Amino acid sequence: MKFYDNRRKSIKNFKQGLNCSQSVIEAYSNTSGLGPETAKAVSAGFGGSMGRTQKTFEKIHGSSDCISLMGVDLNTDEEKKKFRERNLSDKKSLKYVQDACDILEEDL
Repeated sequence: MKFYDNRRKSIKNFKQGLNCSQSVIEAYSNTSGLGPETAKAVSAGFGGSMGRTQKTFEKIHGSSDCISLMGVDLNTDEEKKKFRERNLSDKKSLKYVQDACDILEEDL
Protein backbone atom coordinates (compact mmCIF):
# COMPACT_ATOMS: atom_id res chain seq x y z
CA MET A 1 0.00 0.00 0.00
CA LYS A 2 1.38 3.42 -0.92
CA PHE A 3 1.05 6.22 1.57
CA TYR A 4 2.69 9.14 -0.22
CA ASP A 5 -0.41 11.35 0.04
CA ASN A 6 -0.84 10.48 3.73
CA ARG A 7 2.77 11.51 4.43
CA ARG A 8 2.35 14.81 2.61
CA LYS A 9 -0.87 15.47 4.50
CA SER A 10 0.85 14.68 7.83
CA ILE A 11 3.51 17.30 7.13
CA LYS A 12 0.93 19.81 5.92
CA ASN A 13 -1.18 19.22 9.05
CA PHE A 14 1.83 19.83 11.28
CA LYS A 15 2.79 23.02 9.49
CA GLN A 16 -0.79 24.24 9.88
CA GLY A 17 -0.66 23.86 13.65
CA LEU A 18 -1.81 20.37 14.59
CA ASN A 19 0.42 18.62 17.11
CA CYS A 20 2.62 15.78 15.85
CA SER A 21 0.24 13.02 16.86
CA GLN A 22 -2.82 14.73 15.42
CA SER A 23 -0.94 15.44 12.20
CA VAL A 24 -0.18 11.79 11.57
CA ILE A 25 -3.37 10.16 12.87
CA GLU A 26 -5.64 12.57 11.00
CA ALA A 27 -3.71 12.06 7.75
CA TYR A 28 -4.02 8.28 8.02
CA SER A 29 -7.63 8.30 9.23
CA ASN A 30 -8.68 7.04 5.81
CA THR A 31 -6.98 3.72 6.64
CA SER A 32 -8.67 3.26 10.01
CA GLY A 33 -12.32 4.05 9.51
CA LEU A 34 -12.07 7.06 11.82
CA GLY A 35 -13.25 10.34 10.43
CA PRO A 36 -10.70 13.16 10.34
CA GLU A 37 -12.31 15.07 13.23
CA THR A 38 -12.52 11.97 15.42
CA ALA A 39 -8.91 11.12 14.60
CA LYS A 40 -7.77 14.60 15.67
CA ALA A 41 -9.80 14.44 18.86
CA VAL A 42 -8.58 11.02 20.01
CA SER A 43 -4.93 11.81 19.23
CA ALA A 44 -4.82 15.32 20.72
CA GLY A 45 -3.49 14.17 24.08
CA PHE A 46 -0.51 12.38 22.58
CA GLY A 47 1.26 15.45 21.15
CA GLY A 48 4.52 16.51 22.77
CA SER A 49 4.93 12.88 23.81
CA MET A 50 1.79 12.17 25.78
CA GLY A 51 0.30 15.55 26.40
CA ARG A 52 3.62 17.34 26.75
CA THR A 53 4.89 14.96 29.43
CA GLN A 54 7.59 14.36 26.81
CA LYS A 55 8.18 10.69 27.63
CA THR A 56 7.11 8.37 24.79
CA PHE A 57 9.12 8.56 21.55
CA GLU A 58 11.55 5.71 22.02
CA LYS A 59 10.98 3.16 19.29
CA ILE A 60 13.46 4.50 16.71
CA HIS A 61 15.25 7.32 18.49
CA GLY A 62 16.59 5.43 21.48
CA SER A 63 15.07 7.90 23.88
CA SER A 64 11.66 8.20 25.40
CA ASP A 65 12.47 11.64 26.69
CA CYS A 66 11.38 14.37 24.29
CA ILE A 67 13.59 16.81 26.18
CA SER A 68 16.60 14.74 25.11
CA LEU A 69 15.40 14.62 21.51
CA MET A 70 14.56 18.31 21.19
CA GLY A 71 16.98 19.84 23.68
CA VAL A 72 14.24 21.94 25.29
CA ASP A 73 11.51 21.43 27.88
CA LEU A 74 8.27 22.51 26.24
CA ASN A 75 6.59 22.89 29.62
CA THR A 76 8.14 26.30 30.31
CA ASP A 77 7.66 29.59 28.51
CA GLU A 78 11.41 30.21 28.35
CA GLU A 79 12.06 26.84 26.73
CA LYS A 80 9.15 27.28 24.30
CA LYS A 81 10.79 30.54 23.25
CA LYS A 82 14.08 28.69 22.62
CA PHE A 83 12.15 26.10 20.59
CA ARG A 84 10.79 28.85 18.35
CA GLU A 85 14.06 30.80 18.14
CA ARG A 86 16.00 27.68 17.16
CA ASN A 87 13.35 26.75 14.59
CA LEU A 88 13.18 23.25 16.07
CA SER A 89 9.77 22.68 14.58
CA ASP A 90 11.27 22.56 11.11
CA LYS A 91 14.67 21.22 12.12
CA LYS A 92 13.52 18.34 14.32
CA SER A 93 9.76 17.99 14.75
CA LEU A 94 9.06 17.48 11.05
CA LYS A 95 11.57 14.63 11.02
CA TYR A 96 9.77 13.05 13.96
CA VAL A 97 6.43 13.37 12.14
CA GLN A 98 7.97 11.53 9.18
CA ASP A 99 9.39 8.89 11.52
CA ALA A 100 5.95 8.41 13.05
CA CYS A 101 4.62 7.82 9.53
CA ASP A 102 7.29 5.12 9.07
CA ILE A 103 6.28 3.42 12.31
CA LEU A 104 2.58 3.54 11.43
CA GLU A 105 3.13 2.24 7.90
CA GLU A 106 5.00 -0.79 9.23
CA ASP A 107 1.79 -1.82 10.97
CA LEU A 108 -0.65 -1.07 8.15
